Amino acid sequence: MTDTQLLLLPGLGADARLFAPQRRAFPDLLTPAWPPLRGRESLAEYSVRCAEEWCLGSRRVIDTGRPFYLGGVSFGGQVAIEMGRHLDGLGTPPAGVFVLSGCRSREAVTELFRLQQSLGSVVPNALAAVTIAGPIATMFVSLDGLDGEAAEVVRAMAKDVDVPLLKRFADAAAKWDLNAAEARSLPFPVHQIHGEKDRIIPMRKGDPDRVLAGGGHLINLTRADDVNAFLAEKMAAVETVG
Repeated sequence: MTDTQLLLLPGLGADARLFAPQRRAFPDLLTPAWPPLRGRESLAEYSVRCAEEWCLGSRRVIDTGRPFYLGGVSFGGQVAIEMGRHLDGLGTPPAGVFVLSGCRSREAVTELFRLQQSLGSVVPNALAAVTIAGPIATMFVSLDGLDGEAAEVVRAMAKDVDVPLLKRFADAAAKWDLNAAEARSLPFPVHQIHGEKDRIIPMRKGDPDRVLAGGGHLINLTRADDVNAFLAEKMAAVETVG
């Protein structure tokens, strides 16, 4: 029985259902629900609250006295990095952070994504539910070639999406201010796995530790065995050292 804890966070418009393939491989996987936003929090400010609640507060799910990993898909990976920075400052750093189909710094956030968020921020929520949430599911199903259970999960998450929260998260992701130099000097390892054909967050040369040939954005669903093996490999290295 492994003593290493793993907490994974979903991307924009998704929830814990995104990690069904990972939960089958890691039964003790932690996938807490997002805390409500307060005011106009930046991504870093929001991540600090996530770290405080999940790792330090009375409702914590992580035991910082044992090895633990943070990680996430896309936006979830950004939050995980910022959580790790905060926890390191308190003397309780993660063993590492997993970035699945995500980015390590603001340089990887494309200008197209920033433009889309600035336009999306002025769309009324009722209209956004039709013009944003639905098309998101269709786009992912099409781009990643999802079918069967995976396609149904994506469609179900889009149907249940909290549109105001989605818009706020997208805005925070677009305005992330961690630069590449800061990312390279993080005091904990960042392990990134990326799909070669990810069109949502295009792969930046030199960033991923592992590239999955032909993989799209939702590789944790379409290439679950490869992603799970990557997670297990990195966590096993910590257990061996310990």
